Amino acid sequence: MLETLPVLAALLGVAGLFGGRLFEIAARRPRSAALALSVVAFALSGVWVLVYLRGGPRIIDATAYFLSGRAMAEGHLAWPVSEPPASTMGRFLVRDTLGTGQNVAVIFPPGYPAVLALGFLAGAPMIVGPVLGAAVTWLTFELTCTAARVAGIAEPHRLGLAAAALSVVCGAMRYHTADTMSHGLLAVCAAAALSSALRLRAGEHGGFALALGLALGLALATRPVSGLALAVLAVICRGRPSPRDFGLATLGAAPSLALLYFHQLAATGAPLSSSQSLYYAVSDGPAGCFRYGFGDGVGCLHEHGDFVRANLSEGYGLLAALGTTARRLKMHGVDALNAEPLAVFVLLPALVFALRSPKLRGLALALPFFVVAYAPFYFDGNYPGGGARFFADVLPVEHALVALSLPRVAARLSVPKASSLLVGLALLGFAVRASGHHAQLRDREGGRPMFDEAQVDPSGAGLLVFVDTDHGFLLGFDPARRADRGQVEVARFRGDANDAFLWEARGKPRAVRHRYDVSSGWVLVEPYVPKTFDRIDGVSFWPPLRQSDGQAFPSGRSLAFSPGESGRVRLELALPSAALAAEIHAAVRLSTGGQARLSLVDEQGNVVASAEAGIDASAAIDLVAAPGARRLTLVVESDSNGAIVSLGLGSHTGEPGPAGENR
Repeated sequence: MLETLPVLAALLGVAGLFGGRLFEIAARRPRSAALALSVVAFALSGVWVLVYLRGGPRIIDATAYFLSGRAMAEGHLAWPVSEPPASTMGRFLVRDTLGTGQNVAVIFPPGYPAVLALGFLAGAPMIVGPVLGAAVTWLTFELTCTAARVAGIAEPHRLGLAAAALSVVCGAMRYHTADTMSHGLLAVCAAAALSSALRLRAGEHGGFALALGLALGLALATRPVSGLALAVLAVICRGRPSPRDFGLATLGAAPSLALLYFHQLAATGAPLSSSQSLYYAVSDGPAGCFRYGFGDGVGCLHEHGDFVRANLSEGYGLLAALGTTARRLKMHGVDALNAEPLAVFVLLPALVFALRSPKLRGLALALPFFVVAYAPFYFDGNYPGGGARFFADVLPVEHALVALSLPRVAARLSVPKASSLLVGLALLGFAVRASGHHAQLRDREGGRPMFDEAQVDPSGAGLLVFVDTDHGFLLGFDPARRADRGQVEVARFRGDANDAFLWEARGKPRAVRHRYDVSSGWVLVEPYVPKTFDRIDGVSFWPPLRQSDGQAFPSGRSLAFSPGESGRVRLELALPSAALAAEIHAAVRLSTGGQARLSLVDEQGNVVASAEAGIDASAAIDLVAAPGARRLTLVVESDSNGAIVSLGLGSHTGEPGPAGENR
């Protein structure tokens, strides 16, 4: 069956090929027309939320941003880790282990979550994307008009309308201003910063230096690599700044940079440390796998394992970087104008303006700068619908370059006719090419958001919900909600004593298990009474508090570990406080012989109990905590590959059982 949006795009595209009159009419009142296009962009991004996202965040990064925005709306850069920690900790959450280790935060920088928080405060977080979509369209118009005036190109307002119209029909921009991803905000920052820089170059002052600083600061606090690349481009557009402009720009950037400083302090415990780097240091491997640069050991084997094994078998060197960049550029060929053949209308103007127009060189170099800026990062970051998302930040600049080239490229046509023709081609490109990518995005992972509170319980009074997906947890969890306060509280389903510990700590409220099938989107919500009090599966300890030399990964129901180059691995695992009064029977499996030592360590770093597993294939180790202990860490040291299968809590020792399967 033909889909409505591609068919509508095709019909409008055909009409656009023979149009031009509508652009003529719009050009009579260009700012009103640009405002109307912004409203259309807002509406279309809303359509993307409903049609392609099915109502909520879909990509794992988007769900993490969603949680971060919700937490910031409640005043939290980080929040206390719940007891037991395994009910909260998991993918894309980091503990401040460089500080107290008692707080948790989302790993991403705070710039976009701060904007998303405004949507939560308004009670409509998914409206933030469409608002950004409208802002991108308006700022694309302003950027193009400003660039045309600076470069002495005729009909600036008509060219601005052409660029704004291309922004509206850009499928990648519609997605990035629908899902709760940060690139829509970066596009706003890019258009605002470069437009302000060009205005300063033209001799305009007023508040443009301050606006430039605000845009650059927010970009740096959202995606630091993009922010730095954008700052260099702004300097090229502006030329040498005056002391006054530099001071005002610094003043404008200061609030966002302060937010970044305090967020990193809250998330890691050290303000100059990266929350993302700390997360991958404790949750992935090999050591130093998540870094900006080249060499052996680049590429994290848990989060990006399939990609690393397929593309980085010999490390991340020149050839691997060229391959990664080529894949990004291939995906980006669809992004600006919805089809690869139309990318020529982006690349040729960029080349011409870079060589022949010094005043527009900053715009012409935008894509090359972002290509170079992200070349040292190993992971593609591409996906259907989102395209080459690391380059999506400069889509407004690309649309401006296309529009600015129209008087030369279509010399025999008027600007309105050339604009209409190009917009028509972009609409046809969406119908025959880009729409397929967005359909893949719509249908992936079950074809819907992985958690909807309305499916759980309309009343939502005093309910504990155990969810079995990372996406679902990040969508549903709210650090301010607790079931013992009569609210809906979302926790991770573990299927072991952690569920029972949380349930008892909340006063044994009503509880349900929320199951989501990622292949079909099937949802089952059923009553759940946790009954396992005597076992903690090894997988519940991922990610560790700390790991050194080697690394640990989830493996079925176990936590697999392996030594690094030193030949040993050391893991620190957070024990739930409810387990401290019990005898602990640690079931360990060593797959290649060797030895493992397990210790219980108190808050001061003192070993209160320890035992060793010998060269046998498996062993059970008994540990007894010191009476009155308030917080203990389980330390695993081994010179062999192995796994923590489970921790038994009780008075008998059991042999390690099979690892089992993910539940």
